[in-house]
Amino acid sequence: MEKKNIMDLFPNKIIKLLGGKQVFETYPIIENPYKTSNSISVGVINECPFFVMRIKYRNKEYKEVFKQKSINNKELWECSSHSYIFSKNKYNFYYPNSDELSDLKNIESLINNINIVYIYNFTNGLGPRYNFFNEEASLV
Repeated sequence: MEKKNIMDLFPNKIIKLLGGKQVFETYPIIENPYKTSNSISVGVINECPFFVMRIKYRNKEYKEVFKQKSINNKELWECSSHSYIFSKNKYNFYYPNSDELSDLKNIESLINNINIVYIYNFTNGLGPRYNFFNEEASLV
Protein backbone atom coordinates (compact mmCIF):
# COMPACT_ATOMS: atom_id res chain seq x y z
CA MET A 1 0.00 0.00 0.00
CA GLU A 2 1.29 3.46 -0.83
CA LYS A 3 2.16 5.97 1.89
CA LYS A 4 -0.51 8.42 0.60
CA ASN A 5 -3.24 5.77 0.94
CA ILE A 6 -2.13 4.83 4.45
CA MET A 7 -2.08 8.46 5.55
CA ASP A 8 -5.70 8.74 4.40
CA LEU A 9 -6.67 5.90 6.75
CA PHE A 10 -4.86 7.28 9.80
CA PRO A 11 -6.74 9.95 11.76
CA ASN A 12 -4.94 13.32 11.85
CA LYS A 13 -4.80 13.06 15.64
CA ILE A 14 -2.71 9.87 15.39
CA ILE A 15 -0.45 11.32 12.69
CA LYS A 16 0.19 14.31 14.96
CA LEU A 17 0.83 12.01 17.96
CA LEU A 18 3.40 10.10 15.89
CA GLY A 19 5.40 13.24 15.12
CA GLY A 20 3.39 14.98 12.40
CA LYS A 21 2.99 14.48 8.67
CA GLN A 22 6.66 14.88 7.70
CA VAL A 23 7.86 12.42 10.32
CA PHE A 24 4.97 10.02 9.65
CA GLU A 25 5.95 9.85 5.97
CA THR A 26 9.35 8.42 6.97
CA TYR A 27 7.89 5.40 8.78
CA PRO A 28 8.11 2.11 6.86
CA ILE A 29 4.90 0.41 5.79
CA ILE A 30 4.56 -3.18 6.98
CA GLU A 31 1.95 -5.89 6.55
CA ASN A 32 2.48 -7.87 9.74
CA PRO A 33 2.70 -5.80 12.94
CA TYR A 34 4.64 -8.53 14.73
CA LYS A 35 7.40 -8.78 12.12
CA THR A 36 9.26 -5.49 12.07
CA SER A 37 12.79 -4.43 12.86
CA ASN A 38 12.09 -0.69 12.77
CA SER A 39 11.58 1.59 15.76
CA ILE A 40 8.20 2.68 14.44
CA SER A 41 6.25 1.12 11.59
CA VAL A 42 2.77 1.67 10.19
CA GLY A 43 0.34 -0.47 8.26
CA VAL A 44 -3.24 -1.55 7.68
CA ILE A 45 -5.08 -4.76 8.58
CA ASN A 46 -8.68 -5.25 7.40
CA GLU A 47 -8.90 -1.52 6.54
CA CYS A 48 -7.89 -0.57 10.10
CA PRO A 49 -4.63 1.34 10.50
CA PHE A 50 -2.03 0.28 13.05
CA PHE A 51 1.36 1.41 14.27
CA VAL A 52 4.09 -0.52 16.04
CA MET A 53 6.64 0.84 18.47
CA ARG A 54 9.75 -1.20 19.34
CA ILE A 55 10.68 -0.18 22.85
CA LYS A 56 13.55 -0.99 25.17
CA TYR A 57 12.40 -1.03 28.78
CA ARG A 58 14.34 -2.55 31.70
CA ASN A 59 16.87 -4.05 29.28
CA LYS A 60 14.19 -5.97 27.38
CA GLU A 61 12.75 -5.25 23.96
CA TYR A 62 8.99 -5.02 23.45
CA LYS A 63 6.79 -4.51 20.42
CA GLU A 64 3.72 -2.50 21.27
CA VAL A 65 1.04 -2.65 18.60
CA PHE A 66 -1.70 -0.01 18.47
CA LYS A 67 -4.55 -0.85 16.10
CA GLN A 68 -7.73 1.02 15.33
CA LYS A 69 -10.51 -1.16 16.74
CA SER A 70 -13.05 -0.69 13.94
CA ILE A 71 -13.18 0.91 10.50
CA ASN A 72 -16.35 2.66 11.70
CA ASN A 73 -14.76 4.31 14.74
CA LYS A 74 -11.47 6.23 14.47
CA GLU A 75 -11.50 7.11 18.19
CA LEU A 76 -11.01 3.67 19.77
CA TRP A 77 -7.69 1.85 19.49
CA GLU A 78 -6.41 -1.40 20.96
CA CYS A 79 -2.93 -1.86 22.41
CA SER A 80 -0.96 -5.05 22.92
CA SER A 81 0.22 -3.75 26.36
CA HIS A 82 3.29 -5.97 26.70
CA SER A 83 5.67 -3.57 28.45
CA TYR A 84 3.83 -1.89 31.36
CA ILE A 85 4.51 1.46 29.66
CA PHE A 86 0.96 1.33 28.38
CA SER A 87 -1.47 0.35 31.11
CA LYS A 88 -4.60 -0.15 29.01
CA ASN A 89 -5.70 -2.55 26.30
CA LYS A 90 -8.08 -0.01 24.78
CA TYR A 91 -7.66 3.72 24.27
CA ASN A 92 -9.88 6.57 23.18
CA PHE A 93 -7.41 8.85 21.42
CA TYR A 94 -10.03 11.58 20.91
CA TYR A 95 -11.43 11.79 24.45
CA PRO A 96 -8.82 10.21 26.73
CA ASN A 97 -9.34 9.82 30.46
CA SER A 98 -6.53 10.65 32.92
CA ASP A 99 -4.90 7.19 32.70
CA GLU A 100 -4.98 7.30 28.92
CA LEU A 101 -3.47 10.80 28.92
CA SER A 102 -0.43 9.52 30.79
CA ASP A 103 0.05 6.70 28.30
CA LEU A 104 -0.40 9.05 25.34
CA LYS A 105 2.27 11.26 26.89
CA ASN A 106 4.53 8.19 26.94
CA ILE A 107 4.04 7.76 23.18
CA GLU A 108 4.83 11.42 22.65
CA SER A 109 7.95 11.20 24.84
CA LEU A 110 9.28 8.13 23.04
CA ILE A 111 8.64 9.69 19.61
CA ASN A 112 10.52 12.82 20.70
CA ASN A 113 13.46 10.83 22.14
CA ILE A 114 12.61 11.78 25.71
CA ASN A 115 13.57 8.60 27.52
CA ILE A 116 11.49 9.10 30.66
CA VAL A 117 8.06 7.48 30.77
CA TYR A 118 5.41 7.30 33.48
CA ILE A 119 4.46 3.83 34.64
CA TYR A 120 1.27 3.08 36.54
CA ASN A 121 2.11 1.74 40.02
CA PHE A 122 0.20 -1.55 40.05
CA THR A 123 1.58 -2.44 43.49
CA ASN A 124 -0.18 0.46 45.21
CA GLY A 125 -3.46 -1.43 45.56
CA LEU A 126 -4.13 -0.68 49.20
CA GLY A 127 -6.77 1.95 48.52
CA PRO A 128 -8.37 4.13 45.90
CA ARG A 129 -5.19 6.20 45.59
CA TYR A 130 -2.80 5.25 42.86
CA ASN A 131 0.25 6.88 41.40
CA PHE A 132 2.79 6.77 38.64
CA PHE A 133 6.55 6.55 38.80
CA ASN A 134 9.25 7.53 36.32
CA GLU A 135 11.18 4.92 34.39
CA GLU A 136 13.65 4.97 31.54
CA ALA A 137 12.59 3.63 28.15
CA SER A 138 13.54 4.31 24.55
CA LEU A 139 12.71 3.35 21.01
CA VAL A 140 14.93 0.58 19.67
